[in-house]
Amino acid sequence: MSVGWITVILVLIALLNVASNIVYLAAVTRDLFAFARDRGLPFSRWISQIDDKRHIPVNACILSSGVACCLALIYIGSPLAFYAITSLGAVSLLQCYTLSIGCLLWRRLNHPETLPPAQFSLGRWGVPVNVAAVVYGTWCFFWAFWPQQTPVTAASLNWAAPIFVAALIGAMLYFVFTARKTYVGPVTEVEGRKEHFR
Repeated sequence: MSVGWITVILVLIALLNVASNIVYLAAVTRDLFAFARDRGLPFSRWISQIDDKRHIPVNACILSSGVACCLALIYIGSPLAFYAITSLGAVSLLQCYTLSIGCLLWRRLNHPETLPPAQFSLGRWGVPVNVAAVVYGTWCFFWAFWPQQTPVTAASLNWAAPIFVAALIGAMLYFVFTARKTYVGPVTEVEGRKEHFR
């Protein structure tokens, strides 16, 4: 392949990367704003402010962009520290998806009448797919904490476990001392099905 074609392919990859990062920033900003709006985060009032001129949550955008930039700067100083911090992402997603699907599966098996009508349904395949997702997610979650090589040193240690535990303890402490007094959940979603939560 010629240098010209390689350049074209690399430019396309760079453009796709930029476009996907813009979409990612929009999604993260929206999630951050929604959670702050419901007072589920520290500094919720500041994060959830909507700019009068632009009609967007500028502070949430600044915060999510700032955190992304700080993570990128960590890589310049120490790739090991960067990988240790970002290893939390995969483990957190596995835990979140497995727990969410597990709760839905439990509700489907024990109280299917309390589930709202779905816009998309797998029908009779829904339960087996949910079971497979929970089993696979649990399996991946278990192995995500193991080191990839031996002997284990500071450089080869999988830092996902201590960072995940620290983040979990921090979130629980924040909930116990602050958020449980102010956070009431996504009110727009809960109000319609309040009778099922009594």
